[in-house]
Amino acid sequence: DWYSASASGTVALRHGARESTELRWFDRRGAPLAAVTSAARLMEPALSPDGRQVAVQTVTDSQKGQLWVFDGAGLDQGRRLTFDAGGETPAWSPDGRAIAYTSPRTSGWAVFRKASDGSGAEELLFESGVGCWVDAWFPDGESLLIERYYPDRGADLWILPLDGAKK
Repeated sequence: DWYSASASGTVALRHGARESTELRWFDRRGAPLAAVTSAARLMEPALSPDGRQVAVQTVTDSQKGQLWVFDGAGLDQGRRLTFDAGGETPAWSPDGRAIAYTSPRTSGWAVFRKASDGSGAEELLFESGVGCWVDAWFPDGESLLIERYYPDRGADLWILPLDGAKK
């Protein structure tokens, strides 16, 4: 199971295998409300801090996963956030203005940041070399918690400061 929670208390949950799924809103009792997306291969949902948008990885057979941001106010009201090399494990900044994510590149895995409205270019924050995932932003917005996976010993948690040398 994968989940994400907003500061307002809204929770998104993905349960099960990588099959065709859809994102839906539910009330606090678990009764289904409106659909946010049509059925697709969707992974790693992350709610915006205000609970009104969700970033999600979409996967097709013909390309790497890409990140999309969907507005919860209507069906399939989304915009593509990543292009080319793709993106995985989105995490919203505390103010909702940016999304950090990882992406496999020819030099290995890397961590990026991009404006959540899709404007501007992505910013390279850290080249991991090994598999890595963004777990969360720190509440002050000045660091990321990332997971780095080493085949010989498993995963470690790292803190990535977003100022200075980003090491």
